[in-house]
Amino acid sequence: MQHRIPLLALSALALSACNSSPGETADQAPAQTPSKGSASAVAGQQFVDTVSASDLYETEAGELAKANGGSRAVKDFGAMMVKDHAGSTASLKTAVAANPDLMLTPQLTSDQQAKLDQLKQAKGAAFDDLYAAQQVGAHEEALGLLEDYATSGTDPALREFAGKAAPTVERHLDAARKLS
Repeated sequence: MQHRIPLLALSALALSACNSSPGETADQAPAQTPSKGSASAVAGQQFVDTVSASDLYETEAGELAKANGGSRAVKDFGAMMVKDHAGSTASLKTAVAANPDLMLTPQLTSDQQAKLDQLKQAKGAAFDDLYAAQQVGAHEEALGLLEDYATSGTDPALREFAGKAAPTVERHLDAARKLS
């Protein structure tokens, strides 16, 4: 059963929750301001900010997995994250270009940076366990965000992007669950 949360609330939740440690709250994530003040620009910009931060985090975490993973499965998953999220960023850039009110400025949240810092300290099996847990949580949240925006988002190009990206994120989630 799916519960629909208003897009802005879901975006804020996804921005913080998919990349936060237990006990951290959404108000710890940096605020990102859209270029225009209209409601649709805010909703679309929040979506863009969330997705671009997620892509950046996934790419950097994937690079760490390739270097520090203890198992071949984690190293291969990390390589897939680097490749697929670079493609996602390119597709998002195309969707953003269709709306002059939107800007693509990828920036890690403090929570994402903290997660990367944790990964940098871990090696071998400890890295694998931490990375797998982070990936499952991040992809669950990202999938919910994409599915919601694909059905109720306000920007047509971003809705199309979300609809096309969701199956890839679902595939990533399935693969991440197999890592843990």
